[in-house]
Amino acid sequence: MGIAQNIVNGHCIQWDKLLMDAGAEAVAIVVGVATSIGNSYLQGWSNVKSAVKIYLNPHASISDRILSGLYIGTWITAHFMVVAGAAILAYVGLAYTVAAATGGATACGMNPECEDEASQTGSTFIRYMSEEELRIVNQSGFLRGGIPGVTHMTTDFFETIGGATSRLAMPTPPEVGVEFQIINNPVVFGPGPVGPDNGMLGLGIEYFSYDPVKVNILTHWDLLP
Repeated sequence: MGIAQNIVNGHCIQWDKLLMDAGAEAVAIVVGVATSIGNSYLQGWSNVKSAVKIYLNPHASISDRILSGLYIGTWITAHFMVVAGAAILAYVGLAYTVAAATGGATACGMNPECEDEASQTGSTFIRYMSEEELRIVNQSGFLRGGIPGVTHMTTDFFETIGGATSRLAMPTPPEVGVEFQIINNPVVFGPGPVGPDNGMLGLGIEYFSYDPVKVNILTHWDLLP
């Protein structure tokens, strides 16, 4: 496409090269080439500033304004993707750090081959539920009344409805917290971090079982609004 006739910051800008450089800079950042990240990042923003000046220059040619606009869009998109990727990595790292610190040395998560020692009979957990489910547990002796399916539980203590709903990413707000001891021998997987779901951030600790979970209720408490 040639070299733009506009002189910015004392030098000509070759936009077709800069468009390729923008992609190269994004790749360099993603793969973590530490020595080039700083220079690429600063140079990229410098080029964006130059591109904005040309784009807003009423005397710039149409082609130069189109190319500068393309560069601005390419850089901003790449920058957003890098920031979003870093945020996701930080979230996953924090979640597993919390899981390891509060629930055990390993985070089994959803791996069905990973069974933590906490799955043994006599382990104590907490489940947040409705008052109706608590009534059913008292009658049947089983969480969720022993209905086939996955049963979630945690070791996190919450006093409020909002805290339990958000950290455990629950589909419906619970009304009570129930601490219990397992008295049969279901296979319980965990601990693992609660992922985002139902519009909630998660980050709590979860355990789960596909088996009926028979319990002895130790205590329960009403959750505050």
